[in-house]
Amino acid sequence: MSIEKRSLKGQIRLILKMMQILAEKELNFKQIAEELAVQERTVSKYAELLYDLGFADIEIRGPNKIVKLTEKGRCIVKCLG
Repeated sequence: MSIEKRSLKGQIRLILKMMQILAEKELNFKQIAEELAVQERTVSKYAELLYDLGFADIEIRGPNKIVKLTEKGRCIVKCLG
């Protein structure tokens, strides 16, 4: 398997894990990064992707950006469950 395919599979797994975590509770970028053991920058990139796809909403509360799954995102997690 090529390096690109392996990298893409890893990114998809991380995004799906992030969605599973968000299905249970709303978290800010720092909390998600701690749960997934990645950098906040990575979480920010994937949260933006989920937002663009309509799977998540990003709400700004003071200095924190809270990520919430939309109904569409919850449906995806439930189907993959």
